[in-house]
Amino acid sequence: MKYLVMILLAAAGILLGGCKYEEGPILSLRSREDRVANTWKVVSATDEDGKDVSDEFSSWKFTFSLDSTAQLTYNLGSISANLNGTWELTESDDRLTINLGGLFGTQEYIILRLTEDEFWVRDLEHELEQLKMETF
Repeated sequence: MKYLVMILLAAAGILLGGCKYEEGPILSLRSREDRVANTWKVVSATDEDGKDVSDEFSSWKFTFSLDSTAQLTYNLGSISANLNGTWELTESDDRLTINLGGLFGTQEYIILRLTEDEFWVRDLEHELEQLKMETF
């Protein structure tokens, strides 16, 4: 009986500990770093007033590698731009910090949802309320 109680407590701890982000998931078998390390395209964006600004980000593609390197690719008219930098999870893995240098500098995001194929963030320093990304 004592072992059953210990097993139930351990299972409850795992399930409750997995509920990390506002929008889920409740549980994942992959580490947070493994889920971030992917190529993501922006599928929707809203500003702090709730206005849809997705068109401004429709060409944005982020690539995060397990070695903590990051790349942002986007188009400005007919010109394609690539920025290289680094990424890391901070604040007990609740936040994503991306350093791309130059005009972008260091950006910090609160992670709202992180699954194998969805990544939603809120920009802490700018006027983006929510950026939703999916695997490329």
